[in-house]
Amino acid sequence: FSGVPPDLGRYDASYGEVFLGDGQGSFTPLHFQTSGFIVNGEIRQMKKINTPNNQDRIMVARNNHTVAIFNRLKNK
Repeated sequence: FSGVPPDLGRYDASYGEVFLGDGQGSFTPLHFQTSGFIVNGEIRQMKKINTPNNQDRIMVARNNHTVAIFNRLKNK
């Protein structure tokens, strides 16, 4: 089950990718080895969350799977 209408096709076969924005409308892709962002499973939703010690995280909800949490990358 892909969860999308047949006329749109499947969205699978990728583990995700991170693009860092420069605030001016340009984005730079990061290799997964640099970002550490690799998600297995069918992603349902992603949200930025803040920990009690005020650190940003990205929470990824996956269908029939555990939640994945990643450190948020910031532009240098």
